[in-house]
Amino acid sequence: MLRQFLLGMLILPGIAVAQEPALLIHQKVPQDAVSDIAIAVSQEFSTVFTLNPIVWSYNDPQFRDAIYNRLAPEGVFEPTQEQMEAVARALKAPFWVTIIVKSEKDLLGTIISVYRTGQRKPAWTKTLETRAEVGGVNSRIQAEQALARSWGFELRQNLFKDHVRKVAVPDPNPSEGTITTPDPVTPTVAPDAGALLSQVDALIAAKQSAEAVTVLWEAVDQAPNELPIRKLLIDTLIRLGKNNEAVDECRRALLIWPGEQSFRLAHIRCLLALGEADRAAEELQEAQARNPDSLEILELKGNVALLRGLYQQAREAFMTVLSRESKPAVQASLAVTVGLEGDTAEARRLMSTMPPTDDAGTADVYTRLVAVSRRAIDRLAAELREVLRLGRLQPGNQAVVNRAQRVFKSCEGLDGVLETARVPENHRQSHEQRVLAQKLLTQAAAEIFSFTRSGNPETGDEATISLGEALRAYTDAEKAFDNEK
Repeated sequence: MLRQFLLGMLILPGIAVAQEPALLIHQKVPQDAVSDIAIAVSQEFSTVFTLNPIVWSYNDPQFRDAIYNRLAPEGVFEPTQEQMEAVARALKAPFWVTIIVKSEKDLLGTIISVYRTGQRKPAWTKTLETRAEVGGVNSRIQAEQALARSWGFELRQNLFKDHVRKVAVPDPNPSEGTITTPDPVTPTVAPDAGALLSQVDALIAAKQSAEAVTVLWEAVDQAPNELPIRKLLIDTLIRLGKNNEAVDECRRALLIWPGEQSFRLAHIRCLLALGEADRAAEELQEAQARNPDSLEILELKGNVALLRGLYQQAREAFMTVLSRESKPAVQASLAVTVGLEGDTAEARRLMSTMPPTDDAGTADVYTRLVAVSRRAIDRLAAELREVLRLGRLQPGNQAVVNRAQRVFKSCEGLDGVLETARVPENHRQSHEQRVLAQKLLTQAAAEIFSFTRSGNPETGDEATISLGEALRAYTDAEKAFDNEK
């Protein structure tokens, strides 16, 4: 009965303060139940603060409403930080809370962390321990209520001081046995983006990339709503080739600034770099709907098509962009496209007639060229393996022979692109390895083409070995490229 009464008390404040900002609360274990401490925290916070607590549980009707309205995922009992953040954003909650409980004999240990929505690290965290009688329901509930009162008292002194209700709230009773650890210091001044950029450049120049990223993550945690700092973090992650991390940061940024095109386009570029063509295409549709006339978006449309092997569609997109504006990176992508279509001469012409750029521009074009060609190699390698398989099953089959010839021509076209590329000074060594690897791949493609015509098993075995050597050479070139950054 007491638990039912407390659950009822959890629900009532949500009804009474429906217009107040939401406060999303999740307690790790138990899963699908509003635990006593979640009830106590929700009741205490709704009494002390002008906030509307919503517990991540099917037992909370407000959370069920959020699922029904597609503001929260269904069937998720242990959400990730990203899921908590996304739901908090959807509920327009300025804060969200996690609670960890560990019981040992009669000792109840808890850690509560309060996050600002859009922030990676807790803005406030507290470890509290108290004694609770084992098996004593009333004692356990009283202990949890005491913890909730202590948290409420401390939060109204700092993080939630602007959300305090204008009513007399009693202080917690020190005799109830809570033991606290000191609060961390929370910075309040947003770092300067220009100074951060100088610091990051210096660290990267000193081969301290990990330290540079850490500096930026800490800056974002200090000022999660500062767009220039968030953008600098994403740009730096992309610059360092950390596309997985950049994808995560783009998602977080888009939760806060869904209309910011730079984050959406960066998200698409990172997905393309990771070979996630389908996800990139989905994100591209959203970008096109928001800004259908953007040349940047049209360029990305071409790159998505290129990654999917839709060369004609990619070529049309790139040529449309170039008809309106001279862009070396787009011309390089067009060269890769026509090269993969088998037109080696046109690929070479496009690469050799690119307009001049400064060192930074050359580096940017080359980095994009490497990313595009990397995905092209993945596709060509898959095609060559498939042709080898079909060649063994159907020796001399003309359709297989024609397919092998097309892949061979594509490899020759990519040869022409890499041989005429403008290479930044710091990437010359890896580029030589890349060109050699590509020539080995073209040689393997020629052997596979020959095998499909002859059906000679020995030729097929030799071609298989050549393909493996070429791909290993490409792996070495990629490692060298990454080490040169």
